[in-house]
Amino acid sequence: MVPLRMLGLTRTIIFERAGAVLRSRSVVEDGFMPMRGVGAVREQNIPVGAGPDLTIRLDDDRPGDASVLRGALDHPVAVCWTGVEVPWGWTEHLDFWLATLEGFCRLLVSRAAVDAGRLMAPKGPWGSMGVVEGGTLAYLTTRPSPDGDAEMPSYEIGACGYGPQGADLAARLAGRVRDWDRDGGQGVQLWIEAYPADAVRPEASGVLLAVDKRDSRVLVRVAEQAPAAV
Repeated sequence: MVPLRMLGLTRTIIFERAGAVLRSRSVVEDGFMPMRGVGAVREQNIPVGAGPDLTIRLDDDRPGDASVLRGALDHPVAVCWTGVEVPWGWTEHLDFWLATLEGFCRLLVSRAAVDAGRLMAPKGPWGSMGVVEGGTLAYLTTRPSPDGDAEMPSYEIGACGYGPQGADLAARLAGRVRDWDRDGGQGVQLWIEAYPADAVRPEASGVLLAVDKRDSRVLVRVAEQAPAAV
């Protein structure tokens, strides 16, 4: 069992060895403290604007520059609702689909900014996955679905964008949510493989995401869905 962090996404994985390759038997979403000391992954927390309303979190040494986003929050919000509704707002493994977008990151939004109406609420209390491009940012949000009830509340997933291209970026983020839903949604299963960094490049067919780490190359594949029973 291995805790693995990929572009800020954390999973606990049971691997089995096949020669020099590790292939997953189980992939569970989990959170844990980032590695410290030798092998540590540098994490950046970049505040946007003058106050603590919004922070961009990046790791794996991806570049970040708050100066280009200085005026993003001065633009009116652009919201794109997806039509994808899920119980409790739970979207298992959706973050891997979002991570295929250039500028993928986690955005932390302060409760005070939400309560004051300055920013829309993020999808989760800890923040939300999103994207940054030039002077524009977008992240996931939710709203209650009329199909839910008190015992099983349901939420529609949406994306909100701030900046000169807020509508476009929110639409792209929403598009990946729809892709996730099309590819299996809540029932999606992933296979994760880890190869030595110096190994021959593995077959990329069916790969959702490839992440190059210091000593390995990690591939995330979508498992084939079993046909529905008739």
